Order: sequence, then C-alpha cells, then structure tokens
Amino acid sequence: MKKITLTLFMAAVAVLCFFGGCQKILMNKYEGTWEFVTIRPSYLKVDTIYYTGTVTGGMYKDEVEIQYTEYNAPFLKVKMSGELYADRGAYKVGQFEGKDKVHLEMGNDVVDGIKISKKW
Repeated sequence: MKKITLTLFMAAVAVLCFFGGCQKILMNKYEGTWEFVTIRPSYLKVDTIYYTGTVTGGMYKDEVEIQYTEYNAPFLKVKMSGELYADRGAYKVGQFEGKDKVHLEMGNDVVDGIKISKKW
C-alpha cells in the first residue's frame, strides 16, 4: 500500500512540475527585441514615439515585462490565448497576435509592436 501511495504522490508531483513549466515555455515565445510605435495624445497634439524595446519574463511564470518606451515597462499577466492583463489580471490591456505582434492600450497610450529578434 505504501508503494502505491508513494508512486501516486511522485506521479502527481511530476504532473504539477510539467504543467507549471508549460506556462514559462509559453512566455519564452514572446521574449526578445521588439519595435514599438506608441501613439500618445497630449495637450493639443498627438505624439508618436518609436522605440526598440524588449519583452522579457516577469516575476511570475504567467507574466511578461514589456518595455515599450524608455520609461514605460509594465509587468502584464499573459493568458494562454495571448490576452494581456494589468494589475495581476484585473483588466485587459492588450493581446499578442501570434508570437510576433502585440497591441496594447495602456492609459492614454496606444501601442503596437513587431518582434524583430528572438530572446537573446
């Protein structure tokens, strides 16, 4: 009986480790160098910002950091569908389209990005 319990326990741990790692692999496909275009309305004008930024893994396995301007680098939760959420999932702010395009709406910023190289 102990042998069966130990085997089941080890199988459960292996399954949890496997599925926990899958989310990180999903994040890896987005990591790399990106070209971002940000449209930022300001008083009586609209600024367009071109920036070569990065997408890197976040502190959690379902999180990425998207550096889309020199001073803007939010940590966003990524769902399996590629949807991006701020504040640990409180509200949707964007979407990865495949593994090489992203669209964000962060406050007044509207951001579009195209991946130019894979993870370094």
